[in-house]
Amino acid sequence: MKNSSFSCIHFFFGFIFILIFQFTALQMANAQISITKSTVESVFQGGYEVNSSVSEDSEAIKSLYDRSGADQVWDFTTLSYDENFTSSGTLDISTSLEEAPLNDDSHFEQATHVMTAEFITDTLSFDLYSYHIFNDDELILLGSVMVEEGETDPDFVNYNRPGDIEYQFPATFEDSWNFEYEDEITFGSSSQISDISVNIEIEGWGKVITEDGESDVLRIRRTETTEMEGFEFDSFEILFVEENGIEIASITGESELFGDGVDEGTLGASVSSVTVGTPTSQEQISELPKRMQLKQNYPNPFNPNTQITYNLPEASDVSLTVYSVTGEQVATLVDQPQSAGFYTVPFDASGLASGTYIYRLTANNQVLTRKMTLIK
Repeated sequence: MKNSSFSCIHFFFGFIFILIFQFTALQMANAQISITKSTVESVFQGGYEVNSSVSEDSEAIKSLYDRSGADQVWDFTTLSYDENFTSSGTLDISTSLEEAPLNDDSHFEQATHVMTAEFITDTLSFDLYSYHIFNDDELILLGSVMVEEGETDPDFVNYNRPGDIEYQFPATFEDSWNFEYEDEITFGSSSQISDISVNIEIEGWGKVITEDGESDVLRIRRTETTEMEGFEFDSFEILFVEENGIEIASITGESELFGDGVDEGTLGASVSSVTVGTPTSQEQISELPKRMQLKQNYPNPFNPNTQITYNLPEASDVSLTVYSVTGEQVATLVDQPQSAGFYTVPFDASGLASGTYIYRLTANNQVLTRKMTLIK
């Protein structure tokens, strides 16, 4: 079994993966969600806040677990909740690996997209980078890297070899797929390697009821068989994903040690309220950034519109400008005092020629620069 350090870090990674594993926007047709290459797009850019409640009310959870299939209703307000957690930060998705840690790693350099999530709670603050392959046939997670606040070297590295297949396209109700991968985790001076067999089944659709109201969802079951250090055990996770791609509820558990059923004593559930958007100085999330950051613009390359996100740890006079590679200033996006917070600024380059441009943020006696590419 996993030691306490691995269990702790897996809990927090599972929490933030509410955002990371589900960075899709989904279209609804006749109350059923169908996922195709054309319907998948990034929806998280800028600030976010997640409020999550955890339940171990196994008897009530079992009644929700038992209902799969079409046109179901899963009422999570019937559960009693034991713990509540809140996290906040910013999210950035880029096609460039240039600023990501371990970007020259032979496994991670296969990625077509990297997602950076700033994760802040009352006791934790770190950046989490997840590496994805996103093509016409599949969305694959290659792994992730955690860097603690104020550090440069990774504190946690997770390799999925050859990859964790999150979706095969097109995917809809009653679709399923199977795969195997090696899961290698390094955390501090400890490491472990597991061989994992996975079955994904889109086993239902309907409505989830939470304290926030009703949501149309797709019910996705992920069953895993893990072999580690001579031991083998089975576990599952059921995800309830609404039409904008956000996971709003989940059920986890393990199979019976001897038998084909579920071990009811291992059942757990969580519900999450996710707020995403573009905070301004009047619309800041509950936690302020710990350091000044200039994020990679998204999308990149772009034509002709993109967004630039940055963080201010304290109030400052702010300048955000764009330059050509010859040094000519072509745009001034911000030139004013701003409060501490998270900001996203749109940039319309319709009047500019294709090419590489430099954008520069000046604030708090610091200057940060990044490159972006306009393709017309």
